[in-house]
Amino acid sequence: MVIQIHQNVGDLGEGSTHTTYEVNEELEQDKEEENVQATEPEPEPQGLADEGERIPGIVEDMEKEDQDAQIIEQCGDSSDDEDDERFPVLGEWREEGFGNPVVQNIRCPEFEYRVNEVIQGAKYRTIEDVKDAVKVWAISLRKEFRVLKSSSKEYEVRCADRDCTWRVHAYKGKFKTHWEYSIVTPHTCRLTGVVGHHRNITSTFVAKKMYGVILDKMDYEPALIIRDIEQNFQYVISYAKTWRAKQKVFEMRFGTYEASYDNLPRMLEVIVHRNPESVYDTYSVPSLSGGPNILLRAFFCIGACVRAFIYPLLVLCIDGTFLTGKYKGTILTAIGIDCNKQIVPIAFAFVENENTESRYWFLERLKNHVVVGRPIVLPYQ
Repeated sequence: MVIQIHQNVGDLGEGSTHTTYEVNEELEQDKEEENVQATEPEPEPQGLADEGERIPGIVEDMEKEDQDAQIIEQCGDSSDDEDDERFPVLGEWREEGFGNPVVQNIRCPEFEYRVNEVIQGAKYRTIEDVKDAVKVWAISLRKEFRVLKSSSKEYEVRCADRDCTWRVHAYKGKFKTHWEYSIVTPHTCRLTGVVGHHRNITSTFVAKKMYGVILDKMDYEPALIIRDIEQNFQYVISYAKTWRAKQKVFEMRFGTYEASYDNLPRMLEVIVHRNPESVYDTYSVPSLSGGPNILLRAFFCIGACVRAFIYPLLVLCIDGTFLTGKYKGTILTAIGIDCNKQIVPIAFAFVENENTESRYWFLERLKNHVVVGRPIVLPYQ
C-alpha cells in the first residue's frame, strides 16, 4: 500500500521532496517482502517432534477434526438406534442361561463353549468317536463309568456308582450315516477323594492320544508316556499298560503280526512281478485246529542281485540271525561280492529256527535259483 504525502514546498522547505521519496521506497520494500513470504512453499512433514504445531496444513486438519468431534458429541450418532429399530433383538435372547446367551455382553461366560462335554443331540461319524468323547468327558469329571450296551446300533454307559443317575445313550442315525447322543443325564454322586488311577484310561485310549508322538520317535520310552498322560489327564498309569499302548500304536500303523505273515506271500509275489528274474518260494504246514495253513518258511532273491553275482568272485557267505517279535524265528542270508568289490545281498529266507532241515531247504533253493550249475561256488559261513 503506497501512501503519498503532498505538502506545499513553501511550508516544508527544501528537504520536503526527499522525505516523500524515502517514504515511497520503504513502502515498496515492505510490499516486496510480503510477496516473497506468500510465494514460499509450505514445509513438508519430516517426522520431527512438535512439527504439527508449526505446519499450517496439519494445524488446520487437526482443528477441523476437533470441530467435527464436538459436533458429533453435541448432536449424537443415531446409527445404532436406527439398526435396533430395523432389526429388533428377540426378547428370549436377552435372558440369562447357557441356551439363551446375553447378546449385549460379549464377555459374558455364557458365550464360552463347554470343553470335553457330551451334550444331547451331538453327532459323531463312528462309534469309536462316540466312545472317545464319553471317555474324555468322564476323565475330565474324574468320574468312572461302566458300559451297559455296545452294539452296531446302540451304545449306553452309566456311572460306576450304582446310586448315581448319570446315563449316556447313543444310537446310529436314521440313514446310518452318523451316531447321535439321545440321552444325557447329569451326575448325582459326589467325589469322596482324589484317586490316582482311572478305570476308563485303557491302553487303546493311551495309544490314540500318543499315536503321533510315538510315531515321530519310535524309541519313545514308556516312562515318558506315563509322564505325558499324567500331565494331560492328572492320572498315573502302570508301566504294563504303557507298554501295551505302545505296541498298539505299532499295530495301528504297521498292522498285527498275524496280518504281516498273512500278507507276506502276496507281497513277495508283487516284488517278483516288478523285478524280472526274481524268485520266491514258501513252505506252509496244515493247522492242527483245522484252520488256515501256517506259514513256516519263505525264500526270495532279487534278479538284479543274482545277475551281479555272475562276474565277480564266486563265493557265497551264508549266515543267520534270530528275529525278535511275537513269533520269533530266524532269518538266513546269502551275501556275495560284485565287480566293484562291494557287498551284495543275494538271497534271504525266513525259517522257524536254524537247524539242519531249514538250512538244507535254504541251500537247495540257492542252488536252483542263484548258483544254477556254475562249476565253482564255495559256500562260506
